[in-house]
Amino acid sequence: MSDFGVAATGETTSGAVRSDRSGVFAVYAIYAAEGLSFAAVTSRAPELQLAHGLSDDAINLLVACVPVVAIAGALLAARVAAGVGPGPLLRTAQVLFHASVLVLGLVHGVPALIATLVVLALAVGALDAAMNAQAVAVQARAGRSVVNGFFAVWSAMGIAGSLWISLANGTGVSLPAGFAPPAVLGLLVALVTLRCRLPAETGAAEPEVDKPGCPAVPWRPLLAIGGVLACAYVAEGAVTGFAVKYVRDGLHSSAAVAPLAIAAFALTTVLGRCLADRAIGRWGAPRLVRAGALVTTAGLVAVAAAPGPAVAIGGFALAGLGLCSMAPSAYAAAGRHDPGGRGVAVARVGVFNYIGFVCGAAMVAAVHPLSGYRAGYAVAAVALVVVAAFAGRLAPGPAQRRARLATS
Repeated sequence: MSDFGVAATGETTSGAVRSDRSGVFAVYAIYAAEGLSFAAVTSRAPELQLAHGLSDDAINLLVACVPVVAIAGALLAARVAAGVGPGPLLRTAQVLFHASVLVLGLVHGVPALIATLVVLALAVGALDAAMNAQAVAVQARAGRSVVNGFFAVWSAMGIAGSLWISLANGTGVSLPAGFAPPAVLGLLVALVTLRCRLPAETGAAEPEVDKPGCPAVPWRPLLAIGGVLACAYVAEGAVTGFAVKYVRDGLHSSAAVAPLAIAAFALTTVLGRCLADRAIGRWGAPRLVRAGALVTTAGLVAVAAAPGPAVAIGGFALAGLGLCSMAPSAYAAAGRHDPGGRGVAVARVGVFNYIGFVCGAAMVAAVHPLSGYRAGYAVAAVALVVVAAFAGRLAPGPAQRRARLATS
């Protein structure tokens, strides 16, 4: 039996296998394109500030509003997915998101900038929900953990997007020219996706997807999973929002050394996600997430107590390694509570992603004037206690364990 649950016998089945594989490759491409474009947007915020004559407070407020508006996008995605499924939602959200990235470099005036960012944020909330639902569908069909691989591609392309913008900034590339390559690539991926049969549309993962009257998806079992995701992103928001500033200003490093804090975090996140699916197959998601909570706590404590940049950068690297599988495992667990296979549960849990990220960044921003960045990272470490306590909710149910045994 193949990885995606289709016996490779006969011409019809061979065509189905090819369709399965092209759909899976399309999902990888969607993750790659979004990671590239999103990193390009976040990395070029200072240039947007200069181009539109915004103050530091104004640009910080606009950047903070993106995940807040994305919450509305994720909630809207849950409602749309309940009616039409994640496939049409994904195709629409892709076009809106990448088109918004392209327009972002072309708009003139603050009102147009705000309107573009609102559309972008709504689209990214919907796109995250839809593409995560596709990854969960791939995992359901495979009968083993594969979802971390998709997140590894997203993280790796995020690094590539940041490097591209760094090059663009250093060589004086204009805003439109800087945003155009990732946006156009994303639109091309969206065009190719129109012709692909995506994993959540095959009906093999959840045969009742296309039947009317699919059972409703309750919120209650998703709250603990969402809590794990939110607390993971509290820590991640604290890291990504202030790591460079902490190392540069708080630990008095050079401008060349400070960005290594984020680079170390991003690199270990990618490496950890490349290995996480195999680790989950051996030890299970709850054990890996609990171990990750301990590693992240150790990393954040090292950051908070760091006497200099080297220890802090090492702490950020540990945090990236510890956090790497928490989000993928949470989305995979949410998918098991979606009897209709339409991605509703995945979209709802995704709301906690943005809530946690905003809370993490806001918490450090609030604590810093009173006690400094060190206290902010120490407080962020406390969130990992919740992750460890609720990691057991990420375990597969009896039906998923039987499916995994049957395909092993």
